Amino acid sequence: MRISRWASRLLVYDFEIRHVPGKCNVADGLSRLPAVGAEAAPDDEEQLVAEIAERVERLSAVSRGELRESVQTDPVLRKLKSQLDEGWPARIASCPDDLRPFFRCRLELSTADGLIFKGDRIVVPEELRRRLLDLAHEGHQGTVTGGAAAREATAHQAARGG
Repeated sequence: MRISRWASRLLVYDFEIRHVPGKCNVADGLSRLPAVGAEAAPDDEEQLVAEIAERVERLSAVSRGELRESVQTDPVLRKLKSQLDEGWPARIASCPDDLRPFFRCRLELSTADGLIFKGDRIVVPEELRRRLLDLAHEGHQGTVTGGAAAREATAHQAARGG
């Protein structure tokens, strides 16, 4: 879950994974000791970087592109994105009915890279919520821990303020 949390926070950035050789990366001796029984690392640096990038991609529950497409096809989130661009009315009574649940947290909402955020959490489109919740429950972390981790990673309950 920790990797997914970092991956979701980094979605707004366009970055490239690059290997920095150990001789250029000053580190203390204990951090460089291999773990007992650890597998030998591949000799080829490019292969190692490719393996790490592949693992990160496999661990990602939903791609950035899939999230963007889903925001575009979700009628409420498309309308919310429009409202964020235009600005909110002064009173909730002037707000469209389907956007009223978002009115309370309107100051926390923002858009970036085709996605909607509540603070630093992604607002998850309706069609992806069940899948992300199922993935969050896969770890069998228990109700309290699993629920807290899911809430920290996403803002699919933005309307409820949770």
